[in-house]
Amino acid sequence: MREVIAQLQAQMDVLAPELTRALTMQVWSASRYLAGSVSREIPYEVVYGLDLALSDWLASPPKYIVTTAFLAEPNYHFEGVPEQFYVLASSALGVNFEHRVVQVALPQLYKHLPLNNAVLYHELGHFIDEQFAVSKLMAMLETPQGQRISDSTLNHSAEYFADLFAACYVGDAVSVMIESLAPNVGASSSHPATVDRGQVVRDFLSGCPHSRVTLCNAALAVLNLPQLGKRFSEPDISGCFDNVRPYQLQSRAEVHGLLLTGQQYLTQRLSDLTGLWTTVSEGDAIRMINDLVEKSLRNWMILERWQDDRITQD
Repeated sequence: MREVIAQLQAQMDVLAPELTRALTMQVWSASRYLAGSVSREIPYEVVYGLDLALSDWLASPPKYIVTTAFLAEPNYHFEGVPEQFYVLASSALGVNFEHRVVQVALPQLYKHLPLNNAVLYHELGHFIDEQFAVSKLMAMLETPQGQRISDSTLNHSAEYFADLFAACYVGDAVSVMIESLAPNVGASSSHPATVDRGQVVRDFLSGCPHSRVTLCNAALAVLNLPQLGKRFSEPDISGCFDNVRPYQLQSRAEVHGLLLTGQQYLTQRLSDLTGLWTTVSEGDAIRMINDLVEKSLRNWMILERWQDDRITQD
């Protein structure tokens, strides 16, 4: 990104103003997310899970990197970088990117609350959708031939796909977070009703047939993409967390599933502060359980890195 700016400054007199403006604005936008991804700020533990999920869908080059921005309000969103930016940077400036950035934004106050950030998998679903246009195909399959596809149909398809994508990795945790962020919100032109979104996710997870799940899988099949399916396993964390100790994760599937079982443990523990939790306030319990989730993920990351380094050295 620095090289793009350097080349823009060097070639300012010969480049079309529209091109200079377009590239500059995209670098400006990206810098906000890169600033949130410095070592002292980035929520490594949640981003690690997102990186694992990305590798299931984007296995070939270029490499994708998740960058984060922090918001002052309790909101999450995804912002893509158009492929045209990379094309123009190469053709007009001679700057070639080996990586692509996946930009997600989350509340500043939640950066060390990984259980709240399960909804970031929903935002990652929007990125995957942008790459493959899954929801557009869903809307086409849903709309009777000869009729115009409405904006509402397109928007609702995008939200349902992102919800189902997230449910593949964090189960019902995504619905719990959406219901807390948008409780009892009815359908609009941009989003389905919260209750309908939760029903689709829970039917998918329980194996109960649902037309939205069927539609999504039909679109994925046409695009030769993976079918919807559980990509998480639920670790039994109660023994460790009851003793206020991190859980030793056993697999990458448990990395995702920890956000689900951690959320369930938090809900159960807040209604029953017994044992070692007897003297802990509700606020401290929320912080400590999130800390245990963070430490569990961090220990797994360190162990995996250690094993990878040993294999490389051997």
